[in-house]
Formats: sequence, structure tokens, C-alpha cells
Amino acid sequence: MAELIDWKNSAHGHKFIASFSGGKDSVLALYKAMKVGEAVGLIVMLEEEGKRSRSHGMPPELIQAQAESIGLPVYILQLPVGLIMKKYLCAF
Repeated sequence: MAELIDWKNSAHGHKFIASFSGGKDSVLALYKAMKVGEAVGLIVMLEEEGKRSRSHGMPPELIQAQAESIGLPVYILQLPVGLIMKKYLCAF
């Protein structure tokens, strides 16, 4: 089995961009990560038309307001509904 990495210690003091859904789990994970590292932006995945987030169906304006409240820029990635994993990985 691969060695487990203690992310709290290995992330300490590092800058990061977080994948962000706007949901409570995502917000809590971001909060905890910001206690050990420095968030410099959020990546949000929207559906193909760009009107809703892929994960929770949230409007981008709400996610933008969340990001603005903590002073982070949002980087948006619009993904088609039938996207296959190979194309998904290339989108990054």
C-alpha cells in the first residue's frame, strides 16, 4: 500500500487553487486548507451553458459572491454534460 501523506504538514505554507462547489463540504474543506496554506483562487465547474454549477446547480453569481466575501478570484471551467474522462483531463 502506498505511504499516506499528512496533507496538513505537507501543505503548510503552500499556495493553492481549490476546486470549489460552493456546498457546505467544499466550504469546510477550503476553510481547513486555508488554515495551513494560502488560497489564491477557486476553480468552479459549470454546466455547458454556464448558468449553473455542475455539482449543486448553483448560479455562478452566488459562487462569485462567496469567493468575493473571502477575497479570492474564481476560475470557471464549463463542461459539457456528456464529457468523457479523457476530454475532462485535457480541459485542465
